[in-house]
Amino acid sequence: MKTWRNIEGLVELLGIAVFVLTFLLVTVYLQWKTVRADLLLELKSDQVGVLQVYWRGRYEIFSELNSQRLVVKPSINVNDYYVTLPPLSSIDSLRIDPIDSVTPVTISKAELLFPRNKHIDLLTDWTPDTFLQTNQLAIQKVNNAMVMQSLGGDPFFVISFPYLREASYSWEYLLAGGVISTILLFIILNQRLLKGGKQSATLQVKLPTNSTLNVPERLLTQFAEKRKSGLYIRREERNREIFYFINILQIDQKDVLLIIKRVKELNSKASLIFQYNRPYDV
Repeated sequence: MKTWRNIEGLVELLGIAVFVLTFLLVTVYLQWKTVRADLLLELKSDQVGVLQVYWRGRYEIFSELNSQRLVVKPSINVNDYYVTLPPLSSIDSLRIDPIDSVTPVTISKAELLFPRNKHIDLLTDWTPDTFLQTNQLAIQKVNNAMVMQSLGGDPFFVISFPYLREASYSWEYLLAGGVISTILLFIILNQRLLKGGKQSATLQVKLPTNSTLNVPERLLTQFAEKRKSGLYIRREERNREIFYFINILQIDQKDVLLIIKRVKELNSKASLIFQYNRPYDV
């Protein structure tokens, strides 16, 4: 019996570990699928124009539906332009149309901005040789900035988008996932769903003060928790009555009536209450 309980305990611990690990992996996956960021472009132009940023998934084409247009103001200083991107897991590449007029444009910063002040610098990875595609655009990298000269009416460049793997996961989300998994696990174990319908319970026996509890030990030792002193029975006296509480571990429902019947046969003056983990009486 002891060996079987040890094996049962190990199986339960393995089930707990698998459950928690699975829940945490699901939390990480969902965070990866839903993580979002804004694209910040610091841009300078001496003419008014329109900046347009497209995004596409794998095997998709660039379209107006998946894009955002921003009006570029002429200035001698750089201005910040923010593009709201969809979940980053859906993006395979970006197309950036710096401006729709024939004029030099300087991009001095390109970053992905995440919540809680996290950011990824994209500009350091941009070089004229690493763009997937360019069109009607002359590009030079000068002092860590991209200087672009439009050569026609439709200038653009295309970059791959491998940056999601660099985005650090939020420990707050992982902690929340761990807490939720612990709560769900507690609920499941409390209902004994992992035990094939078995539940822990307490058998309460109430007797007059002068009575002695007779225990069907051969029956109860199959289920009741044992201590060094043998069968664990807690005794309390209240208002000239004696209450005995017998701790029952992992009992099938079919054995409940058998135990109640045997205890009642040996203690005719007893009142019995059998309580599961859930507070209802039998």
